[in-house]
Amino acid sequence: MRQKSDNASRLYLSVLALAASLPWASASAGVLVLAAHPDDDVVTAAGVINRAVGFEEVTVVFVTNGDVNGTSQGYLRQGEAVKAQVENLGTSEDDLIFLGYPDGRLKEVFDNYTSVSS
Repeated sequence: MRQKSDNASRLYLSVLALAASLPWASASAGVLVLAAHPDDDVVTAAGVINRAVGFEEVTVVFVTNGDVNGTSQGYLRQGEAVKAQVENLGTSEDDLIFLGYPDGRLKEVFDNYTSVSS
């Protein structure tokens, strides 16, 4: 069980490091929300986003687009996420970034593509 916890922690830290290294994540960003799936942003940070829009720069990053049940479901969830942010929370579509990693397979990506030789 400890191995799974260590792997999950390593994955989480890797995603945070990735987000911090991207050019749009500069020190001038007011609010950066990192969501594993579409709707996680609303569930975990809607109040923060709502209060910040209009006062601070808000960027929402979705690690996956929710495609665990197929590509068409992922596109649907991605569209719903954009609509929820733009219509309900006041962000613009330009403030939303979808990294496109496969939902439910982040550990596989981490295990196979994070070494120097991959």
